[in-house]
Amino acid sequence: VMQWGETIWGLAVAYDAWPLSAWHTPSGDINRYYVGDVVTYGGVSATMPSNGVSKTIQYGDTVWEFATSHGYSVNRCTVPSGNINVYYPGDVVTCR
Repeated sequence: VMQWGETIWGLAVAYDAWPLSAWHTPSGDINRYYVGDVVTYGGVSATMPSNGVSKTIQYGDTVWEFATSHGYSVNRCTVPSGNINVYYPGDVVTCR
């Protein structure tokens, strides 16, 4: 189920699921999808990896950029402050 900030490209990277033409959306166009759409790869629904990814934030990093580059929505990420909009260099962001 597509979440805000997710992209087909990001999902393909996260799952190593290539080619992009094997992804399917309700619209039939992988460039047109919406939050809440169920997308599939080769007819199989994708699920997020259970182990997730983590990174120590450095100056200039954003949680959004980190999350989307790994195929996650920011609402699947946590930071020490508990507020995804408040983080500092040295904090660890985890997306699951």
